[in-house]
Amino acid sequence: DTNCVQPSSWKGWPGTFSNCMRFPIGQVTTATNSGASGTTGKYQKFGNDSSEYGSINYSSKGTYAVYGALYNKYKELGYSASSLGFPTSNEYSWKGYRRRDFEGGYIYWNPSINSTSVVYSSTDTTPPSAPKNLRVK
Repeated sequence: DTNCVQPSSWKGWPGTFSNCMRFPIGQVTTATNSGASGTTGKYQKFGNDSSEYGSINYSSKGTYAVYGALYNKYKELGYSASSLGFPTSNEYSWKGYRRRDFEGGYIYWNPSINSTSVVYSSTDTTPPSAPKNLRVK
């Protein structure tokens, strides 16, 4: 994600996340129950004095940091209360995109046009170039 610069030589807390998320900007807070499964969890937001850059989210699905363009879309949708629910994976490269899986689907980021899309089906692996039967928003 272009919002995350490469790590500097400083390897302090939290290593590579320090460039993507900055520092905690709030307390660990109980999250709204998952809109996908009803699962409960917690989160902590990260950023600086004027901006949010991401969050670390904990649920029975695991603990995952969400940041950058994927975080902005997750925030726009309503975080865990959305139909996506809690994250279930780290961000990874997928068919030339950056993708993160959630309980109820996934968000992917297209770096060539700096655009995010949401797919509400965690088992659907149809590439974004062929979204015939996908509920993409």
